[in-house]
Amino acid sequence: MKRDHMRQADNAKVGWPHRLGRLFKMGLLALIALGAVTACSPTLPTIFDSEVTADDRAARRFAKLLTAAERGDQVSQHKLARAYERGDGAPRDLTKAHQWYLAAAQTGYVRAMRPLGDLYADGEGVPTNPARAQFWYERAVQFDDSVAAHRLAKMLLAKEAVAGSSTGAVALIRKSAQGGYVPAQLDLAAMYDAGTLVPADPAEADRWYAIARTALTNEAADDDATALQRLGDLHRDGLGVPANAAKAAGFYEQAAGLGRVSAVVRLAKLYDRGGPGVAPDPAQAAVYYTRAKDAGDSNATLALAKKYARGEGVPVNGALAFELFETVVQNGDERAYAGLGELLADPDTSPTNYAAALEWYERAARTGDGKSMFKIAELLSETPPRPTDEAEILSWYLRALDFGYDRAASRIDRLKAALDRAAFEKARLAAEAYASELSPS
Repeated sequence: MKRDHMRQADNAKVGWPHRLGRLFKMGLLALIALGAVTACSPTLPTIFDSEVTADDRAARRFAKLLTAAERGDQVSQHKLARAYERGDGAPRDLTKAHQWYLAAAQTGYVRAMRPLGDLYADGEGVPTNPARAQFWYERAVQFDDSVAAHRLAKMLLAKEAVAGSSTGAVALIRKSAQGGYVPAQLDLAAMYDAGTLVPADPAEADRWYAIARTALTNEAADDDATALQRLGDLHRDGLGVPANAAKAAGFYEQAAGLGRVSAVVRLAKLYDRGGPGVAPDPAQAAVYYTRAKDAGDSNATLALAKKYARGEGVPVNGALAFELFETVVQNGDERAYAGLGELLADPDTSPTNYAAALEWYERAARTGDGKSMFKIAELLSETPPRPTDEAEILSWYLRALDFGYDRAASRIDRLKAALDRAAFEKARLAAEAYASELSPS
């Protein structure tokens, strides 16, 4: 009896590893069998199929979403709209994103209302329609969407400024801020700081800056690049904290390390200007502009082109400057027109081509750039690339002054003294006609 009891005890000690071993062998045999089946059926998807890519999985998720959305499931309609908006699982298609956001929003799905308003506000997937954008933002605000409240406030500000009242917009910004939306908190703080739309109240401004800063600090702890960049902005501009460019640079560096290209541009500008704790360093600014340019940022490309044209922090290189300006133009950015005009008219940076410089300045002038109008007058005065007279030169100075370039005033006074009344009147009428053409009433 005693021996039987001891045998049972020994079995109890060794039984669980023995059973585990048997289970392992059975599992291994099952995996081998499954592998054999998969080998015979190569189209059978399994968790062991190394051919299945992330794109394949996204496409499968998308197909399931589409099926559920077509059955009328609101959550799936919203997710499908987002997938089309982001190009997740299917090519990006903002028209279809609008279609599915609208389907979800019309049946009362709150999370679809704000993004639907965004599409109408930005004219993405549908023609721009401020009235429809406002309608859907208002619907979202009824369900306490803080982001929609802030965007609706921005839309209303222009209308209310014309009407001489801003009560509605201020109330929405306050509602959004109280709902925890950081951009609204920062706006409200700035309004109290400057006394814009509300009575100036430094204590209330500091309170809202502190609330926003706390929220941003919490988000930044989770490696949120947007939050890090905004913290940098607060320290750069001294909003709710003493201005400290060195601290700002630290936050921008962190955001840049997370892939935030706009933070790289901010670093470049910070080193261009300098500030408390950061000495101006044009060469370091050029390094950051180059980094942002390589990431496709048009602002950085334009700034770098100007640096190579003027030799600021880099050696003068007219050919590279021209190439960079042209890249900006090809991206549809009109701000490079004046840069090309300046480059082609400067004998110190590249072979001069006054006729081409005049063409680029004229293109810049048609965007309302008063400085380019002034440059045209100077070019016609000093090295005329085409026949001209003093009345035409005066008309360009008058245009420059009309568009806010005050340096033209002294040139106008000098030419007025040299011209007869008829020539002056000709110049004045030409300038007025030009202004009317650019800014029709």
